[in-house]
Amino acid sequence: MVQRNVHHETGGSMRQSRHETRTDGPTAYRYDSSVRDVAVRRVTVGGEPQVTVARDMGVGESTLRRWVANWRASKPADSPPPALRATAPGRQGLVEAAVRVVSRGGLRTMTYRSVAAEAGVSHGLVRHYFGNLDELLVVAMEDVMTRTMESGGMLSSSSSVADFLMDLEESVERDAESQAFISEMVVEARRQPRLRPLVGHMYEAMRASTQVQLDQRGLSNDAVLAALVFAALDGLVFQQLALDDPDTTRRALERLREVLAILSSSQA
Repeated sequence: MVQRNVHHETGGSMRQSRHETRTDGPTAYRYDSSVRDVAVRRVTVGGEPQVTVARDMGVGESTLRRWVANWRASKPADSPPPALRATAPGRQGLVEAAVRVVSRGGLRTMTYRSVAAEAGVSHGLVRHYFGNLDELLVVAMEDVMTRTMESGGMLSSSSSVADFLMDLEESVERDAESQAFISEMVVEARRQPRLRPLVGHMYEAMRASTQVQLDQRGLSNDAVLAALVFAALDGLVFQQLALDDPDTTRRALERLREVLAILSSSQA
C-alpha cells in the first residue's frame, strides 16, 4: 500500500469546520456535521438498524442514538430528515467520485475538496471515510481493477477461444472513466515512482487473470504468452480510449482469437 499522501490540501489539518464530539470511549472523537446528517438520514429515512449504521460509519452507538433522539425531539413529527441529498453517497459513492475526478483531470486534481464537490457532500465526510488520500486511491484502484476485469471478460469461466474477451471493446465504451483512471495512474507512476508498486500490483493481477483465461482454453503454463497477450490487450484499450476507435479493437481481437485458436490446436 502507498504510504505517503498523494496531496496535502491547504491547511492540511484534520480539523473540520463544524463538528461534534464523541465521548463513548476513553478518547474524544470529532465528527463533521455531514457525518451526523448522513447517519441520521440512514436511520430515519433508510430504515437501517442503528447498530449497522454505527458500525459502517465508525460512529459510537450511543452517539448515533443521541443524534437520532435529538433530531426527533427538535423536529415536528412530519419534518423531513436532515437536508442532504436524498441519496447521500457512502464509502462506495466517494470511491466512484474519486475515479471520475481523476479520469477527467488527472491524479493531481484529486483532493478531499474535489472529491467532495463531485459527490455533493462536505469534504469532512470524505475525511471521515478515508483518513488520507492514499487510502482512497488504493481503494479506488482495487475497485476499478475488479470492475474492468469483470466487464471485459477477464473473469469469465468460458473455455472457448471464440469468445475470448468478447466484450472488451464494448466494456471500454461503457466505462471509459474507469479505463481513463487506469491510464492516468500508469502515466503518473512514471512521474511518481512511489506509485509504481500500486500500478505493478494492478498489472500483476491482470496478467494473472489473462493466464487463467488462456489456461481455460488449452494454452496452459505459458507465462510469456500471457504477458504478450495482455500487452496487446492493454495497448488496444489505451488506443481505443485515446482515439475512440472500437472498430480497430474489434478487428484486432478477432485476429488475436484466430492466432490463439491455432496455438490451442497445436497443443491439443
